[in-house]
Amino acid sequence: MPAKVNFIIGRAGTGKTHSIYSHIARNEKAAKRSVLIVPDRATFETERSLSEYIGGGILYTSVLSFTTLARRVLTETGNRKTFLSSQGRQMLVRRIVDEASSELTAFSRVSKHRGFSKECDEIILKCKRFSITPDDLLSADNLPARLREKLSDFALIYRKTNEYTEGRYIDGEDLVNSLTERLPRSSAVGTDVFIDAPDMLNSQIIGIIKVLFSVAASVTITFRIDITGSAPDRRIFESDFDAYRKLTAIAGEMKCETNVIRMQDKMLHQTGALLHLEKNLFAFPYRIFTESYPDETANSIEIHSASDRRQEVRAAAEAIRNAVKAGMRFRDIAVVLGDPDGYSTTIRRIFDAYSIPYFMDSKRPISSHPISELLLAALRCAEKNFRSEDFIRVFKTGLTTLSNDECDRLENHILKFGLNGSRLYDYAPLSEFLNVEIDESIEESRRTVAKPLVELKAELSTGKDARTRIKALFNYLTKLGIAEKLQQYCEELAEAGQLDSAVENRQIYDTIIEMFNQLFAILDDEVISLSKFSSIIEEGLMSYSIGIIPTTLDQVIIGDMDKIHVSKCRFLLILGMNEGLVPKAKADNAILNDSDLLRMKNAGTTAWPWGIT
Repeated sequence: MPAKVNFIIGRAGTGKTHSIYSHIARNEKAAKRSVLIVPDRATFETERSLSEYIGGGILYTSVLSFTTLARRVLTETGNRKTFLSSQGRQMLVRRIVDEASSELTAFSRVSKHRGFSKECDEIILKCKRFSITPDDLLSADNLPARLREKLSDFALIYRKTNEYTEGRYIDGEDLVNSLTERLPRSSAVGTDVFIDAPDMLNSQIIGIIKVLFSVAASVTITFRIDITGSAPDRRIFESDFDAYRKLTAIAGEMKCETNVIRMQDKMLHQTGALLHLEKNLFAFPYRIFTESYPDETANSIEIHSASDRRQEVRAAAEAIRNAVKAGMRFRDIAVVLGDPDGYSTTIRRIFDAYSIPYFMDSKRPISSHPISELLLAALRCAEKNFRSEDFIRVFKTGLTTLSNDECDRLENHILKFGLNGSRLYDYAPLSEFLNVEIDESIEESRRTVAKPLVELKAELSTGKDARTRIKALFNYLTKLGIAEKLQQYCEELAEAGQLDSAVENRQIYDTIIEMFNQLFAILDDEVISLSKFSSIIEEGLMSYSIGIIPTTLDQVIIGDMDKIHVSKCRFLLILGMNEGLVPKAKADNAILNDSDLLRMKNAGTTAWPWGIT
């Protein structure tokens, strides 16, 4: 029996999410199962706000994204394929690019550059989301020669990736694609499904929603749409309106009972100034705010300028302290950034000085962590026969048994005598070769660092297959006691009150082990050179990042304007509202840019919409 389909449409702040929460609350009281689907970045915040709305725990409702829904359904229905994470997929693409380098023409040189495999992986994801095959990319002949070469190279990489993974692995995109087959056999059958403010709905997601129309008891979807259809800013609602029309047509074809709820302006925008801004920020022509409101609402929007970032962040910190003194809680305040990389260091320093508790809502790359530096430096020692710079990098990570003072003395010792190659790992006293008196404690430090590296090189040489090389790296970390050192460091951070850093570092070692597991799945017993193995390890370390959830509730949330999700906020500060930063200039993909996509469309070649990130 087809599901009952509800569309809730309205502008931002008109109560669409509130309407969903109200329905879910009734389901909770009736012990009826519900599934709430939101964007990936919003699951934690949505679960928290829904719990607050209900006034207790959530027993019968699952808050998921389409990706996590796919993983749950896969677990319920069974799967014999090895799951390939996004990072594992990037390492696989790097392996395929290295193997196919001699067949590439347009990308023959750039394919060796760092980040090329990531660019390829991004396009493969877009192709999968819009159901584009390698043959589709080659379907038009009347294209510029350079673009044909680029499409031919990418189609080769795309095809080889599909051939390698087919029947063996399943990644996040394949997982979502498989939902259409698995949903009728899952626990989603007969539930009330709610989809709140979905991101751009591609053909992949629309196909999943179509299946939900046939298996769920009801499906409720919210869309950001101006219900008048004549607002000056109506163009910003076009993508949602197109998706709404497509799903309305699908629901009609499936003979679903359809109900459209139109939300009027109410709920969140309680002040005239904010309501005016919401309606005119993207409007053309726009209206100038001239209406009279009480003083407390007229001042709800303030614009400040500063000579530099330090002054800007200091002013924001003072505004936060004043708001808290006036009775506001830190958790009611959010800071969004136009340039997170440029502001994060300054914010940490100044907010710490003002004793403002905060949480940086961002992913932390592991490539900059000492353990990543240790792995790469150790591999280079084995590959390049103990160059002094690689040897120094190993103990400068702080993950060996040497103290900081011993590290400094050993570095000076190596540079002073120009030690390189076998001179770095030879167990014979250096004084025998140089005929000078050498401090034996420094020599002991040298041997302490060299011994596990020599053993690593020997293990890497026992077999040329990937399995042997991965085990050698794992054994190297074990001999250094990295897991125990990180655990001790996390405890010290927690005792010092640096809870975010403690949680972050607890995940590092597990993330490295996850990378090793993905490499086992991709390479297994395959013979691979040490240089290519090192390249894949480096690609993997670049692709992994760590995300954490807030460790306390009462703190200011800080994040990137394009990624942060804040459901409840009484005081919002926007820093870095500069031209070029807000809105951000979108960087074209290095392989296929928007101009290429437009040429492909004009030539009749299947492509995804340009401007999609």
